[in-house]
Amino acid sequence: MNGKERQTFITHLTSDHAEARKAYNAATEELRLVTWGKMLGLEAAASCAGMQTLHRDLADLRNRDCENE
Repeated sequence: MNGKERQTFITHLTSDHAEARKAYNAATEELRLVTWGKMLGLEAAASCAGMQTLHRDLADLRNRDCENE
């Protein structure tokens, strides 16, 4: 593998890693939100709008909790 091929390979590998990291972070955040919802007794709706509402409600609760500390 010459220098240019090696650089191309590293670039693709780095790009793939970044995309995988973004997907992992998004899945982790969603799991964390669902866990928060269960802890607070909230039920997450299956629809996207329901998840967005849950996300907003949990963010509001977290913000209030942080303000109270």
